[in-house]
Amino acid sequence: MNQANWDGLRSALSRLRVLVVGDACLDLYWRGDMTQSTLSRETPHFPLPVVEERIELGAAANVAQGFACIEVARVDLVSVVGLDWRGNLLIDQAKDAGIGVEGVVRDRSRWTPAYVKPTRTGWSDVVYEDPRLDFISRTPLSPAQERAVLERLNAAMERHPDVVVVVDQLTPGVVTARVREWLTKVGANLPVLADSRERIAAYRGVITKPNHLELWQAMGDGGAPNPDWQYCAQLAGRMERQTGAPVCVTLGAAGAVYVHESEVIHWAAETIASPVDIVGAGDAFLVGFAAAWAVTGNPRPALELGTLAAGVVVRQLRTAGRLSLSELEHAGER
Repeated sequence: MNQANWDGLRSALSRLRVLVVGDACLDLYWRGDMTQSTLSRETPHFPLPVVEERIELGAAANVAQGFACIEVARVDLVSVVGLDWRGNLLIDQAKDAGIGVEGVVRDRSRWTPAYVKPTRTGWSDVVYEDPRLDFISRTPLSPAQERAVLERLNAAMERHPDVVVVVDQLTPGVVTARVREWLTKVGANLPVLADSRERIAAYRGVITKPNHLELWQAMGDGGAPNPDWQYCAQLAGRMERQTGAPVCVTLGAAGAVYVHESEVIHWAAETIASPVDIVGAGDAFLVGFAAAWAVTGNPRPALELGTLAAGVVVRQLRTAGRLSLSELEHAGER
């Protein structure tokens, strides 16, 4: 992408309006310093003395933040969170990031999804990662909560988004069967791009973006998951015939492959030396791909920007990563 194209992209993004719907989460990073731990008087354990806490947006909230970071005109989030302290943090973080939160439903009966990631250090440089703590509501949305989500979606459409992006991460989550039906109707007149961990094959009439493992789980016929782009292109062709819309598969270090009717495009990724951190790479790809698709309607610039965005994020360690237009442009120059 040359300088004129980057200038045109910046200008187009400054007018782009995005609606993100799905499971908004928090990522909490707790760093414990074991050199400050002392034996508990009540139990025979050494506690984890937390000396640093970092709070980041995750899942759908992280995707919405990604669009804000690349300076789109407006990004709105529709999700469901609890009336708890984690929900307060998520709402505050989202507002600070420039995300519209009018579409976030808050309900006392649900927990705000959160992934707590404790690490511990000692006298050496070794960083030990403890098991993650997950706060997730284990029951489906109630009929009233589902109606509230659909009402917020219809209200968000009155702000005339240019593209709808779906982050369907949790089971059970915000994207129910009725929400998918709503997305299918919207997808008849507006670009809709869906990313789903467990239900990618359930979508109809919208662009789907599985990774190679999610594609294999949905469409594989035995064997083992394989990031080979030609194999994934075959499975993506089967998925496209089922969903009735283009399929874009992310392949990790092998890049991405796009399939639509007779068109198959493999886009190679930049070779990146270790260390890397793949957390947030899929979110970043989704942001880049959806933004460029909404602006151009063309899979090639969408694949390019999505792959560049993922490459920027994997270089950022112990974080879901942040995007910026300047970093994307620098990556393009590389």
